[in-house]
Amino acid sequence: MRQGAQSEGDNDNGDGAEIEVSAVHKATGCGVADTRVIQHGSTVQIFGGNEAGGGPYLPHERPAVSWVGWGVDWLGWSLGRFSPFYIDVDGILAKAKELSRYKGVAGDLSPCFKSYSLFLRGIDQNRMPATARAMLNGNFNTFVDSALSLTRYYTAHPEVGTVPMKPSIIIAGFPRTGTTLLQNLLLCDTKSRGAYTFEMCFGVPMVPPAKSPDELKNDPRIDIMSREMLKPESIFPGRRLRISESHKMGPTTRDEETFIMTLTGQWLTLFSTGCEESINDFVDPNKLHAYQFLRTFFQMLETGFAPTSHWVMKCPAHSLWLDSLAPCFPDGKIVFTHRHPTETIPSLCALFESMGGHCFYPGAWDRRILGRITKNVWKQAASRICEFQRRTDPSLYYNLQYDDLVQHPSEACRSLYNHFGLEFDEELAQRMKEWQQVNPQGQHGRRCYSLEMFGLTHKEVCDDFSEYIHTFCSRHGTPSSPPATTCTTATTSATKKDEQQTMASSSAPPQHASDRETNPQGDDDKSHKSTAAGEATPTMTSASSSSSASVSVVTTTTTKASSEGREFNVHLPHERATQSWVGWGIDWIGWSLGRFSPFYIDIPGILAKAKELSKYNGVAGDLSPCYKSYSLFLNGLDQNKIPPSSRIMLNGTLNSFVDSALSLTRYYTAHPEIGTVPLKPAIIVAGFPRTGTTLLQNFLLCDPKSRGAYTYEMFFGAPMVPPAKSPEALKTDPRIAIVDKALAQAELLYPGRSARISESHPMGTTVQDEDTFIMSLTGNWLTHYSIGDEASINDFADPNKLHTYNFLRTFFQMLETGFAPASHWILKSPSHPLWLESLANGFPSGRIVFTHRHPVETVPSLCALIESMGGHCFYPGAWDRRHLGRVTKNVWKLAAARICEFQRNVDPSLYFNVDYLDLMKRPIECCRAIYQHFGLTFDEELAQRMKDWKQANPQGKHGRRGYSLEMYGLSHKEICDDFSEYIEKFCPPATPQQPSSSTTTCTSTTESSNKE
Repeated sequence: MRQGAQSEGDNDNGDGAEIEVSAVHKATGCGVADTRVIQHGSTVQIFGGNEAGGGPYLPHERPAVSWVGWGVDWLGWSLGRFSPFYIDVDGILAKAKELSRYKGVAGDLSPCFKSYSLFLRGIDQNRMPATARAMLNGNFNTFVDSALSLTRYYTAHPEVGTVPMKPSIIIAGFPRTGTTLLQNLLLCDTKSRGAYTFEMCFGVPMVPPAKSPDELKNDPRIDIMSREMLKPESIFPGRRLRISESHKMGPTTRDEETFIMTLTGQWLTLFSTGCEESINDFVDPNKLHAYQFLRTFFQMLETGFAPTSHWVMKCPAHSLWLDSLAPCFPDGKIVFTHRHPTETIPSLCALFESMGGHCFYPGAWDRRILGRITKNVWKQAASRICEFQRRTDPSLYYNLQYDDLVQHPSEACRSLYNHFGLEFDEELAQRMKEWQQVNPQGQHGRRCYSLEMFGLTHKEVCDDFSEYIHTFCSRHGTPSSPPATTCTTATTSATKKDEQQTMASSSAPPQHASDRETNPQGDDDKSHKSTAAGEATPTMTSASSSSSASVSVVTTTTTKASSEGREFNVHLPHERATQSWVGWGIDWIGWSLGRFSPFYIDIPGILAKAKELSKYNGVAGDLSPCYKSYSLFLNGLDQNKIPPSSRIMLNGTLNSFVDSALSLTRYYTAHPEIGTVPLKPAIIVAGFPRTGTTLLQNFLLCDPKSRGAYTYEMFFGAPMVPPAKSPEALKTDPRIAIVDKALAQAELLYPGRSARISESHPMGTTVQDEDTFIMSLTGNWLTHYSIGDEASINDFADPNKLHTYNFLRTFFQMLETGFAPASHWILKSPSHPLWLESLANGFPSGRIVFTHRHPVETVPSLCALIESMGGHCFYPGAWDRRHLGRVTKNVWKLAAARICEFQRNVDPSLYFNVDYLDLMKRPIECCRAIYQHFGLTFDEELAQRMKDWKQANPQGKHGRRGYSLEMYGLSHKEICDDFSEYIEKFCPPATPQQPSSSTTTCTSTTESSNKE
């Protein structure tokens, strides 16, 4: 990590500081041979080629929240860090520490503390609403309380450990492969027994055990658990039903032993919400302590009453921990259910989303992360199943095809019984048929899903699971494992169906797969269709502008997903602005009303105005491209990630943009003489953002013969016409009060936001600011481009912006009809380097000054500025800093290439290069060199004015902001590689190298600046 990343000059007034910013973890997917799913490595490229997680952001679907839930969330948000709704990590870990000290009949539980600690300390509670934190706090406390309760019972009854346990049939297939269906069919055998949910559920007394089947039917724990299950429904109504679409829930369901495994810190349904260390711990194959604890639990149940023949056990995570399962249950017979991973992986993701989606703010959990982690975890399970079967006696396990089980369940179970030497009679077959009639397919609903919903591709999954697919999911439906261990009762029609569903590398997968299991596993829902991430992954390009009419910053290319060495990174949530009570109130009303909320961006209304604007073709040029920019940006916004208060602000801002643009075009139409006004020459500051451009602009504006446009002359929402007629009129302009009021309204929602922005860029009504304001009216939003989708970002980076510069030139011509500068205009916009060809054509008499600073400092500094200006637009944690870093780097990589290309092709007398360190150390000498280069008079009076301004605006006046490359998922080497040509030409380690002409660069770097 780059320690102490400099923020010097971040407010472009020369602010400097060294602020240490802690690095964030980075992670990659791993290969089959490694037991870790996530390893430390290089950062992920969100809009990259083969990196995992590539593609547009895929926000998760969060369940509906009740009025009670919104009230709790609102109270938690309002109280901020004083909120009581937090997970009591220290308290839970204190109990886990006590649990880890247990060594008795249930084995050594010392590893439990590590699992609890890694998971709880890795949770980012800032991404979780108050309701979820309160619920999770209760869950984790009951986990450890239940575990402690069991250990105390075992200590008081050591004879539990000596109880001979009945044999068991252990269902260890992948999740979503028919395991719950098979469990329910096997439990139709009256000689078998499974544990009921109320016997295992945390929050309900697990001891002492029921003494008979009759006692189980009237167990008081049923009522207790029924009440406990209703509590989450009061916060998240319909959540239980939503989960039942994938997995049946109920107190009297004979469920999987995941409940008991959870008490030791193995959270199957929540593992994907943890940090990388927690996920690696979950995948660790050494879970002997968890299975010893599980075995003792079943021995405890047997002290109540035991099955006549055998136990039926089932947990989807068994396939991950087979080497720990087998020693603890030596009499167990394992059944592996198999289904093609292209169906099981997205189905499992959908289940995890329904069970864990309530834990995060809307949009704060990226489906790509869920998809990537789930795939990599179960890739490990697949390799372990293959390895286990290679070295284990086939009589101890049995393979069962999903399609065989669904189409011929009785025959599949009969083959299983025969293989394990159990009696299967017609009475049992009849019981199974009756159960199926009572539990028809889809009884609890179905859920739609696809690989694309979770950022995965058919080919990628097939490549990663190739050995497993070849062994168990062959084209003709008959696995290649030993015939004696596989049920192959599929009919011809089943075989044909299997042929259609198994892997064919040349064929595309179905758009939506859905579970065909009968009721209990519920099968996925009809909730909504997926966002098409598809097999296309966005990729940034770096072509220069001069050689093509348009350049795609984010292009769609088909990529091959490598199963080894894939990069994968943790989520880096943005820092959201502080919100007022007014803002929270608006958000609460909007959340409560849901889709009936009036707080939405009026996209049709804004685009109707943009359509009118695009029809203009007058003295300001042809504005027809404006509609495309507005349309791409607005239609690409995901309003589900934007809170109501921010939607109100964006709606007002975007309406003001287009209203102001229309107002100007009407004024130009009424005053066509504006187009004939000869525009004074301009010095155009066109350096990268965060390279001292604002500092240089302010120094140049010290010249009384120059002029820049004031904020209130350009501010959308204030009348831009007619122009002020004199410098005196500017001082008392009524628009000052209008703009002050508009800025105060923003402060009403986000107090301190203006001050926060001023840490990077000074704000104020009477500041002579950059012409970005006017360029925004044509749809080019420098401060908001990164919140759009890839099509909008590509449009922003398109070098053809002649219509924008024609519009900008006409605006300054309009200002000249009021009063013109005596000598020249000062123009400045950080986006000028992106559109140099259009800039030169729009301002042929302009002289361009390029400021230069090393990109390892400018890129994270710009990210910090954009975050402070646009961070309020998203729910906490819903804007990934990696995305911001990746897009920002790639956009300005294009700008760097275009600067180099421009200077290769343009007369050096038309531009001038200024090094950032020179500007910071010797600003007046730099300005003198600029004036001399462009043939302007620089006298001592001007030098004194600059000195006076510098004294009145000391370094750090507006505050400083810390930043680093690591904050935005970037690395020093990555930046140096991507900007190599620009760095070599303009940012050498010592004295800046002059480009083609010694007269085009200010090189007054002192010895101290060389050291710096």
